Amino acid sequence: MTDSRFAAELDNLVTLYRGGSRANIAEILALAEAAWSSFDFEESYSPLELAGLGEICRQTAIACVSAAIGDPSVWRSRALALFGRAGCTNGIALLFIPPAMNAIRERNLEEALSHLELMALLVDQSDPLIEGEMVRSAMNENTGIVLMDQEKWDLARSALESVLVIETSRGDVRRMKKAACSLTSIEYYAGDPGKAHVELGRIVDDCRETGGAGDLVEIGTANLQRMADHKSLLLHYQVI
Repeated sequence: MTDSRFAAELDNLVTLYRGGSRANIAEILALAEAAWSSFDFEESYSPLELAGLGEICRQTAIACVSAAIGDPSVWRSRALALFGRAGCTNGIALLFIPPAMNAIRERNLEEALSHLELMALLVDQSDPLIEGEMVRSAMNENTGIVLMDQEKWDLARSALESVLVIETSRGDVRRMKKAACSLTSIEYYAGDPGKAHVELGRIVDDCRETGGAGDLVEIGTANLQRMADHKSLLLHYQVI
């Protein structure tokens, strides 16, 4: 997406989202609305430009779900139209993530799995606009979260470990850390809570030092306290 007309706006949105403060949601919505308002329905856009704005809309939908603010369905519909016009199958596949996330939050786990199963039908390894392996990683990550909530620990671990394999190959360190954080939650629930606390602390410290992952630091710090207090429920790392 780096050559897209909307690349700067997308980069700014991701920076805001990953800053860690949910107060940023107002800035995210303002940025996304400005980008959407600049779109001229009469103008000709390249598939890359359409997919770039589609990704802004998609990530705004996720931000709305995460912060429980705004209407994610509006942004999802905008993204769907843009990805469809661009011929971006993987962009359309990723649009199953916001409703899956919302279903997980509402504990409608079978509904969440149904969204992820439909997503699997669309993953296209030949899509030139959005990488197929990234889509598969996002699908497996959210599947792992659902399986965790269903207390299917081995299956959840397998799904999240597959994310680590994919992201190691892709070289996406942030997504590797996010999957590693989720694996510490499984260790806390179904393994050694002390080991989980130590490993999560190491990841959070590393995120602080390297920067660019304020949202992971926020959730990880909250979970470290929950682990220390022997709380039964940890927060999910449902972030972009």
